[in-house]
Amino acid sequence: MKKIAAFLSALLSIALSLFPASAAETEAGVRFEDVGVKILVSLLIGLAVALLIVFLMKRSMSTVRKQKNAGEYVVKNSFQLTESRDIYLYSTVTRVRVNTNKKNR
Repeated sequence: MKKIAAFLSALLSIALSLFPASAAETEAGVRFEDVGVKILVSLLIGLAVALLIVFLMKRSMSTVRKQKNAGEYVVKNSFQLTESRDIYLYSTVTRVRVNTNKKNR
């Protein structure tokens, strides 16, 4: 959480340094170009914060370890195979004719 707070404070200081509020700016009004830049920078800062939060949430979800087989999930002697058959949904049969030489017989 300390890293998040440090990141957010850094973003806030960057935003404040980009957009200093002056008395002349509030009295005379703000130009349209300044507003567009402010909106763009604000959206980028919001996107950065959102990506950081989502990354941290995703990172905390990875509690599963990869296993080669499901041996830990099966109770010992609980699986009994009673019937076995192969069912194919799609199959391709290729036939090759074998030439026999009559002279060798």
